[in-house]
Amino acid sequence: MKKLFTFILISIFLLEIVCRFTQLPWLFEPAFSQIGSLRTVQNEIDKSNKIDYLFFGNSLTRDAISPKILNDYFKEDLTINAGVSAGSLYLDYKLLSDLNIPPKLIFIQGDIARFSAGVDDNFYFKKLSSFEDWNSLSRKNMNSLINQSKLYASRDLWHRYVFFRDGSEQVGNLLEKDSLGQFDVYGDQRFINEGFFDDEIYNDAWLENINVDSLYYFQKICNYSKLNNIDVVIIHLPLNIGEKSKKSKLINDYLNYLKSACGPQTRILNYLDIFEKNEDFFMDYGHLNNTGAEVFSKILTEEIGLLLMK
Repeated sequence: MKKLFTFILISIFLLEIVCRFTQLPWLFEPAFSQIGSLRTVQNEIDKSNKIDYLFFGNSLTRDAISPKILNDYFKEDLTINAGVSAGSLYLDYKLLSDLNIPPKLIFIQGDIARFSAGVDDNFYFKKLSSFEDWNSLSRKNMNSLINQSKLYASRDLWHRYVFFRDGSEQVGNLLEKDSLGQFDVYGDQRFINEGFFDDEIYNDAWLENINVDSLYYFQKICNYSKLNNIDVVIIHLPLNIGEKSKKSKLINDYLNYLKSACGPQTRILNYLDIFEKNEDFFMDYGHLNNTGAEVFSKILTEEIGLLLMK
Protein backbone atom coordinates (compact mmCIF):
# COMPACT_ATOMS: atom_id res chain seq x y z
CA MET A 1 0.00 0.00 0.00
CA LYS A 2 2.84 2.32 0.85
CA LYS A 3 4.48 1.64 -2.52
CA LEU A 4 1.22 2.33 -4.32
CA PHE A 5 0.78 5.62 -2.47
CA THR A 6 4.37 6.62 -3.28
CA PHE A 7 3.85 5.70 -6.93
CA ILE A 8 0.69 7.83 -7.14
CA LEU A 9 2.43 10.84 -5.56
CA ILE A 10 5.42 10.57 -7.88
CA SER A 11 3.11 10.19 -10.90
CA ILE A 12 1.11 13.27 -9.93
CA PHE A 13 4.33 15.23 -9.40
CA LEU A 14 5.72 14.22 -12.80
CA LEU A 15 2.44 15.03 -14.57
CA GLU A 16 2.39 18.41 -12.85
CA ILE A 17 5.89 19.08 -14.17
CA VAL A 18 4.82 18.09 -17.69
CA CYS A 19 1.72 20.32 -17.59
CA ARG A 20 3.60 23.27 -16.05
CA PHE A 21 6.73 23.34 -18.19
CA THR A 22 5.64 21.87 -21.54
CA GLN A 23 2.85 22.55 -24.05
CA LEU A 24 1.07 19.36 -23.02
CA PRO A 25 -1.86 19.02 -22.55
CA TRP A 26 -2.61 22.45 -24.04
CA LEU A 27 -1.77 21.14 -27.52
CA PHE A 28 -4.97 19.10 -27.39
CA GLU A 29 -7.11 22.23 -27.46
CA PRO A 30 -8.63 22.86 -30.93
CA ALA A 31 -7.30 25.81 -32.91
CA PHE A 32 -10.46 27.94 -32.52
CA SER A 33 -10.52 27.68 -28.70
CA GLN A 34 -8.98 30.08 -26.19
CA ILE A 35 -5.70 28.20 -25.90
CA GLY A 36 -5.74 27.33 -29.60
CA SER A 37 -6.06 31.05 -30.40
CA LEU A 38 -3.17 31.81 -28.07
CA ARG A 39 -1.07 29.08 -29.69
CA THR A 40 -1.62 30.69 -33.10
CA VAL A 41 -0.82 34.21 -31.87
CA GLN A 42 2.34 33.04 -30.14
CA ASN A 43 3.42 31.38 -33.38
CA GLU A 44 2.89 34.68 -35.24
CA ILE A 45 4.96 36.54 -32.65
CA ASP A 46 7.76 33.95 -32.75
CA LYS A 47 7.96 34.18 -36.55
CA SER A 48 8.09 37.99 -36.63
CA ASN A 49 11.42 39.70 -37.09
CA LYS A 50 10.01 43.03 -35.98
CA ILE A 51 6.74 44.18 -34.38
CA ASP A 52 5.98 47.89 -34.38
CA TYR A 53 2.18 47.80 -34.08
CA LEU A 54 0.48 45.33 -31.77
CA PHE A 55 -3.27 44.98 -31.25
CA PHE A 56 -4.60 43.40 -28.06
CA GLY A 57 -8.20 42.31 -27.53
CA ASN A 58 -10.72 39.54 -27.83
CA SER A 59 -12.45 38.09 -30.89
CA LEU A 60 -13.85 41.54 -31.80
CA THR A 61 -10.29 42.75 -32.35
CA ARG A 62 -9.32 39.53 -34.11
CA ASP A 63 -12.14 40.01 -36.64
CA ALA A 64 -11.83 43.79 -37.08
CA ILE A 65 -8.14 44.43 -37.81
CA SER A 66 -6.48 43.30 -41.03
CA PRO A 67 -2.70 42.96 -40.55
CA LYS A 68 -2.32 42.70 -44.33
CA ILE A 69 -3.89 46.10 -44.99
CA LEU A 70 -1.71 47.74 -42.33
CA ASN A 71 1.43 45.97 -43.56
CA ASP A 72 0.70 46.99 -47.14
CA TYR A 73 0.43 50.60 -45.97
CA PHE A 74 3.75 50.47 -44.10
CA LYS A 75 5.32 48.37 -46.91
CA GLU A 76 6.73 46.03 -44.28
CA ASP A 77 5.40 43.25 -42.03
CA LEU A 78 5.23 45.26 -38.81
CA THR A 79 1.73 44.48 -37.49
CA ILE A 80 0.47 41.66 -35.26
CA ASN A 81 -3.21 41.24 -34.43
CA ALA A 82 -3.10 39.48 -31.06
CA GLY A 83 -6.87 39.42 -30.63
CA VAL A 84 -7.90 36.01 -29.30
CA SER A 85 -11.10 34.29 -28.26
CA ALA A 86 -12.18 35.80 -24.89
CA GLY A 87 -8.87 37.66 -24.62
CA SER A 88 -8.26 39.28 -21.23
CA LEU A 89 -6.18 42.20 -19.97
CA TYR A 90 -4.12 39.64 -18.05
CA LEU A 91 -3.16 37.90 -21.28
CA ASP A 92 -2.40 41.26 -22.95
CA TYR A 93 0.11 42.03 -20.23
CA LYS A 94 1.71 38.59 -20.38
CA LEU A 95 2.15 38.72 -24.16
CA LEU A 96 3.53 42.26 -24.06
CA SER A 97 5.98 41.70 -21.20
CA ASP A 98 7.31 38.49 -22.79
CA LEU A 99 8.38 40.21 -26.02
CA ASN A 100 12.12 40.39 -26.58
CA ILE A 101 11.88 43.77 -28.31
CA PRO A 102 9.05 46.16 -27.31
CA PRO A 103 6.76 47.47 -30.08
CA LYS A 104 6.41 51.17 -30.87
CA LEU A 105 2.63 51.32 -30.54
CA ILE A 106 0.07 49.10 -28.84
CA PHE A 107 -3.70 49.21 -29.19
CA ILE A 108 -5.82 48.03 -26.27
CA GLN A 109 -9.43 47.08 -26.99
CA GLY A 110 -11.20 49.22 -24.43
CA ASP A 111 -14.93 48.47 -24.38
CA ILE A 112 -16.74 48.25 -21.05
CA ALA A 113 -17.62 44.58 -21.52
CA ARG A 114 -13.95 43.65 -21.73
CA PHE A 115 -12.94 45.65 -18.66
CA SER A 116 -15.86 44.27 -16.65
CA ALA A 117 -14.75 40.66 -17.24
CA GLY A 118 -12.84 38.80 -14.54
CA VAL A 119 -9.22 37.71 -14.90
CA ASP A 120 -9.01 34.29 -13.28
CA ASP A 121 -11.95 32.51 -14.92
CA ASN A 122 -10.49 31.70 -18.35
CA PHE A 123 -7.86 29.29 -19.62
CA TYR A 124 -5.27 32.04 -20.17
CA PHE A 125 -4.98 32.58 -16.44
CA LYS A 126 -5.10 28.85 -15.78
CA LYS A 127 -2.28 28.17 -18.24
CA LEU A 128 0.03 31.15 -17.68
CA SER A 129 -0.52 32.31 -14.11
CA SER A 130 2.05 32.00 -11.34
CA PHE A 131 1.56 32.13 -7.58
CA GLU A 132 2.55 35.80 -7.82
CA ASP A 133 -0.32 36.37 -10.25
CA TRP A 134 -2.70 34.56 -7.92
CA ASN A 135 -1.49 36.66 -4.99
CA SER A 136 -2.28 39.85 -6.93
CA LEU A 137 -5.97 38.93 -7.35
CA SER A 138 -8.35 41.18 -5.46
CA ARG A 139 -10.42 38.18 -4.36
CA LYS A 140 -8.41 35.07 -3.70
CA ASN A 141 -10.47 31.89 -3.44
CA MET A 142 -9.86 28.18 -3.25
CA ASN A 143 -10.82 27.60 -6.87
CA SER A 144 -8.25 30.06 -8.23
CA LEU A 145 -5.64 28.65 -5.84
CA ILE A 146 -6.31 25.06 -6.92
CA ASN A 147 -5.90 26.18 -10.52
CA GLN A 148 -2.27 26.97 -9.72
CA SER A 149 -1.84 23.25 -10.22
CA LYS A 150 -1.50 23.14 -14.00
CA LEU A 151 -2.41 19.45 -13.93
CA TYR A 152 -5.72 20.26 -12.25
CA ALA A 153 -6.32 23.36 -14.39
CA SER A 154 -5.95 21.31 -17.58
CA ARG A 155 -8.34 18.51 -16.56
CA ASP A 156 -11.14 19.81 -18.78
CA LEU A 157 -8.83 19.80 -21.81
CA TRP A 158 -8.09 16.11 -21.39
CA HIS A 159 -11.78 15.38 -20.95
CA ARG A 160 -12.76 17.23 -24.13
CA TYR A 161 -9.94 15.62 -26.09
CA VAL A 162 -11.06 12.11 -25.13
CA PHE A 163 -14.83 12.54 -25.43
CA PHE A 164 -15.55 15.48 -27.74
CA ARG A 165 -12.62 15.73 -30.12
CA ASP A 166 -13.37 16.49 -33.76
CA GLY A 167 -11.43 13.87 -35.70
CA SER A 168 -10.57 16.36 -38.44
CA GLU A 169 -8.69 18.57 -35.98
CA GLN A 170 -5.04 17.59 -35.67
CA VAL A 171 -3.27 17.98 -32.34
CA GLY A 172 -1.51 21.35 -32.16
CA ASN A 173 -3.29 22.86 -35.18
CA LEU A 174 -2.97 26.57 -35.89
CA LEU A 175 -5.68 28.82 -37.28
CA GLU A 176 -5.49 29.45 -41.01
CA LYS A 177 -5.45 32.99 -42.41
CA ASP A 178 -7.94 34.54 -44.79
CA SER A 179 -7.39 37.06 -47.61
CA LEU A 180 -7.04 39.92 -45.11
CA GLY A 181 -4.35 38.16 -43.09
CA GLN A 182 -6.81 37.58 -40.26
CA PHE A 183 -7.35 34.25 -38.56
CA ASP A 184 -10.12 32.41 -40.38
CA VAL A 185 -12.45 31.10 -37.68
CA TYR A 186 -15.88 31.20 -39.29
CA GLY A 187 -15.28 30.04 -42.87
CA ASP A 188 -18.30 30.84 -45.03
CA GLN A 189 -20.63 31.69 -42.14
CA ARG A 190 -22.45 34.95 -42.71
CA PHE A 191 -23.95 35.29 -39.23
CA ILE A 192 -22.68 33.92 -35.94
CA ASN A 193 -23.74 33.71 -32.31
CA GLU A 194 -20.59 34.71 -30.39
CA GLY A 195 -22.17 35.98 -27.20
CA PHE A 196 -24.40 39.02 -26.96
CA PHE A 197 -24.27 42.74 -26.29
CA ASP A 198 -24.84 43.31 -22.57
CA ASP A 199 -26.74 46.58 -22.55
CA GLU A 200 -27.06 46.52 -18.74
CA ILE A 201 -23.43 47.45 -18.14
CA TYR A 202 -23.72 50.52 -20.38
CA ASN A 203 -25.32 52.75 -17.77
CA ASP A 204 -24.36 55.55 -15.39
CA ALA A 205 -22.93 52.96 -12.96
CA TRP A 206 -20.24 51.88 -15.46
CA LEU A 207 -17.47 52.61 -12.97
CA GLU A 208 -18.85 49.98 -10.61
CA ASN A 209 -18.84 47.43 -13.43
CA ILE A 210 -15.10 47.70 -14.08
CA ASN A 211 -13.35 44.62 -12.74
CA VAL A 212 -10.60 45.50 -10.26
CA ASP A 213 -8.23 42.81 -11.54
CA SER A 214 -8.70 43.78 -15.19
CA LEU A 215 -7.98 47.41 -14.32
CA TYR A 216 -4.90 46.28 -12.37
CA TYR A 217 -3.43 44.51 -15.41
CA PHE A 218 -4.37 47.41 -17.67
CA GLN A 219 -2.33 49.70 -15.43
CA LYS A 220 0.53 47.19 -15.46
CA ILE A 221 0.45 47.41 -19.26
CA CYS A 222 0.57 51.20 -19.02
CA ASN A 223 3.46 51.18 -16.54
CA TYR A 224 5.41 48.67 -18.63
CA SER A 225 4.80 50.81 -21.71
CA LYS A 226 6.13 53.93 -20.00
CA LEU A 227 9.30 52.13 -18.97
CA ASN A 228 9.83 50.82 -22.51
CA ASN A 229 8.80 53.92 -24.51
CA ILE A 230 5.70 52.27 -25.97
CA ASP A 231 2.82 54.52 -27.03
CA VAL A 232 -0.56 53.29 -25.82
CA VAL A 233 -3.82 53.71 -27.72
CA ILE A 234 -7.17 52.74 -26.23
CA ILE A 235 -9.45 51.71 -29.08
CA HIS A 236 -13.22 51.24 -28.95
CA LEU A 237 -14.31 49.10 -31.88
CA PRO A 238 -17.55 49.57 -33.89
CA LEU A 239 -20.72 47.98 -32.54
CA ASN A 240 -23.79 46.87 -34.45
CA ILE A 241 -26.42 48.09 -31.99
CA GLY A 242 -29.23 50.61 -31.94
CA GLU A 243 -29.41 53.91 -30.02
CA LYS A 244 -25.65 54.41 -30.01
CA SER A 245 -26.08 58.17 -29.73
CA LYS A 246 -27.54 57.69 -26.24
CA LYS A 247 -24.37 55.88 -25.17
CA SER A 248 -21.87 58.31 -26.71
CA LYS A 249 -21.37 60.57 -23.67
CA LEU A 250 -21.16 57.57 -21.35
CA ILE A 251 -18.55 55.91 -23.56
CA ASN A 252 -16.53 59.13 -23.84
CA ASP A 253 -16.54 59.53 -20.03
CA TYR A 254 -15.50 55.90 -19.64
CA LEU A 255 -12.65 56.11 -22.18
CA ASN A 256 -11.36 59.30 -20.58
CA TYR A 257 -11.37 57.49 -17.24
CA LEU A 258 -9.18 54.76 -18.75
CA LYS A 259 -6.90 57.43 -20.19
CA SER A 260 -6.49 59.06 -16.78
CA ALA A 261 -5.77 55.63 -15.26
CA CYS A 262 -3.06 55.02 -17.87
CA GLY A 263 -1.50 58.45 -18.19
CA PRO A 264 -1.94 61.75 -20.05
CA GLN A 265 0.13 60.55 -23.03
CA THR A 266 -2.45 57.82 -23.75
CA ARG A 267 -4.49 58.28 -26.91
CA ILE A 268 -8.10 57.34 -27.60
CA LEU A 269 -9.67 56.10 -30.81
CA ASN A 270 -13.42 55.78 -30.45
CA TYR A 271 -15.14 54.05 -33.37
CA LEU A 272 -18.34 53.11 -31.53
CA ASP A 273 -20.68 54.70 -34.06
CA ILE A 274 -18.53 54.82 -37.20
CA PHE A 275 -20.96 52.41 -38.88
CA GLU A 276 -24.72 52.50 -38.72
CA LYS A 277 -26.49 49.26 -37.79
CA ASN A 278 -25.45 47.29 -40.86
CA GLU A 279 -25.75 43.58 -41.62
CA ASP A 280 -23.45 44.05 -44.63
CA PHE A 281 -20.52 44.78 -42.29
CA PHE A 282 -21.30 42.73 -39.17
CA MET A 283 -21.89 39.07 -38.34
CA ASP A 284 -23.59 39.85 -35.03
CA TYR A 285 -23.58 42.65 -32.43
CA GLY A 286 -19.90 43.47 -32.94
CA HIS A 287 -17.91 40.94 -34.98
CA LEU A 288 -17.05 42.47 -38.34
CA ASN A 289 -17.16 40.31 -41.45
CA ASN A 290 -14.41 40.63 -44.07
CA THR A 291 -16.20 43.46 -45.86
CA GLY A 292 -16.52 45.42 -42.63
CA ALA A 293 -12.98 44.56 -41.55
CA GLU A 294 -11.55 45.77 -44.86
CA VAL A 295 -13.38 49.10 -44.67
CA PHE A 296 -12.56 49.58 -40.99
CA SER A 297 -8.89 48.61 -41.36
CA LYS A 298 -8.41 51.17 -44.13
CA ILE A 299 -9.95 53.88 -41.92
CA LEU A 300 -7.78 52.80 -39.01
CA THR A 301 -4.63 52.75 -41.16
CA GLU A 302 -5.15 56.39 -42.12
CA GLU A 303 -5.69 57.24 -38.44
CA ILE A 304 -2.47 55.49 -37.45
CA GLY A 305 -0.64 57.45 -40.16
CA LEU A 306 -1.91 60.68 -38.57
CA LEU A 307 -0.90 59.49 -35.09
CA LEU A 308 2.64 58.80 -36.25
CA MET A 309 2.92 62.29 -37.71
CA LYS A 310 2.13 63.97 -34.38
